[in-house]
Amino acid sequence: MTDDAGNATRRVNPFGEGVGYVRIKLSNLMQRAQDARYDRATRVEFACLAECNRDGHAQFERDELANILGKMHNGQWAPASRSRVSDAIATAKARGGIGPESTTRCLVAPAGAVSQGRGDRGCRVHNFRSNGTVRPDCSGETEQSVPD
Repeated sequence: MTDDAGNATRRVNPFGEGVGYVRIKLSNLMQRAQDARYDRATRVEFACLAECNRDGHAQFERDELANILGKMHNGQWAPASRSRVSDAIATAKARGGIGPESTTRCLVAPAGAVSQGRGDRGCRVHNFRSNGTVRPDCSGETEQSVPD
């Protein structure tokens, strides 16, 4: 790798020296999240990683996760039922694939799993900004703060 002047540069490991990591296309992860050949808990984990922001929170609109976890039925795409979505999230939590605070509206990557994500930081679902302050404009039930 070289910089603009043609000098050799070294990529900085976002997790620290000697820690292995891989770069993957986010669109590939979302394709896998929508692939009914995988069990739903694995698809939840793929969706979390595909959509997570810089704080590791993947926020979804109402019923968006049900649509992602759906499958073909009689030639049409059918969203997953609420109980199947809840079961998939519970299974993914139990095996550590997503954080325990994950919900149908926000899947949280396991602690330390994400260094960089897409978009903004913070979470409207879990009611915090990335600087650790509670957002006054959110009506979340929890007042959780997260260090930078």
